[in-house]
Amino acid sequence: MTSTRDDGRSWRWLILGSGATIGLASGLVSAQVVAGHLSEAQRLAMVLTNVIYWTTWAALALAVVSLAWRLPLTGDRRWRALGVHAACSVLFAFVHMALFTFLGRVLRRILLAQPVDVHAWLTDTRWLTRWQVEWEITMYWAIVGLAHAMAFRAEGRARAIQAARLDAELSQARLQALQQQMQPHFLFNTLQSIAVLMHHSADAAEEMIMRLGDLLRGSLRGQSSALVPLARELEYVGHYLAIEQMNLGDRLQVRQEIATDALACTVPELLLQPLVENAVRHGIAPSARGGTVRIIARREHGVLLLEVCDDGVGPGQGAEGTGIALENTRRRLELLYGNRHAFDMAPSPGGRGLRVRISIPAIEAAAVA
Repeated sequence: MTSTRDDGRSWRWLILGSGATIGLASGLVSAQVVAGHLSEAQRLAMVLTNVIYWTTWAALALAVVSLAWRLPLTGDRRWRALGVHAACSVLFAFVHMALFTFLGRVLRRILLAQPVDVHAWLTDTRWLTRWQVEWEITMYWAIVGLAHAMAFRAEGRARAIQAARLDAELSQARLQALQQQMQPHFLFNTLQSIAVLMHHSADAAEEMIMRLGDLLRGSLRGQSSALVPLARELEYVGHYLAIEQMNLGDRLQVRQEIATDALACTVPELLLQPLVENAVRHGIAPSARGGTVRIIARREHGVLLLEVCDDGVGPGQGAEGTGIALENTRRRLELLYGNRHAFDMAPSPGGRGLRVRISIPAIEAAAVA
């Protein structure tokens, strides 16, 4: 329980102040009850006596709390700690009673002119039974219990903070791993397309290389981030679609319906590009007649709605591997947004192709920066 000691120091003055406050309150009540039978000096002595009793008790409580943290009643040494606390509870009771009795005699000497006979005080053992020893011992164990409760609370809070930090680090590591997996996947497919074009049209291959260069420059500018503005993500998508349109020609048509107020909203980096790539590679490309890829983005009631759909061959009819991009996208959204997102896949209207709908919180880039 050593991790709780710093927290305990912040309570030191609170404990002492609480003891003095309790003593003052109980003393005033007692003095009020017997107001008609005591002089003003005697009533003052009664009030201060109560203050002394509870303040000395609070002062000793600080030592008990410290001891409880050093010798907790848990772990392999709990029986040893139990024996030490049992002995200390008796010692605590006698020390407190002796200290209170002595200070009470000094107080009465000052206020009531009663003589203080130190020798008589040291040899008179009646004060040992005059006060309730069992009450003092009970209070000792109550303080030990309170110290353990404070320690368990502090350790629980520390574990929760550590667990949250580890979860955040794990989520960030997973996001980075997924993002690194996406980038080589796209690059490999693009280079493969360039290799095919080189056998048919050197000009087209050169144009695709230039487009790829634009795409890479856009993706490498600045440092990578988990979230980017939708406008920047659409820029990635535009470079990719330009490359694929050079490869597929008129077989690939693109329609974009992007609301202006959605462009500043942040999205996970490489969110749309792999979905569009999935639609082109596994929906449009395997179809002899080709097809259209639609990209839709709009804001509604604090939510950014995104949609990528195609009218290609549909799920299960295209090339193998159609689920990789979709599953990675689903996992990334779950890591970033938890239950604040929605991810839905269904056949496109008309029964051909695939439609992917995503909803995430509409947060503008300026609010994230």
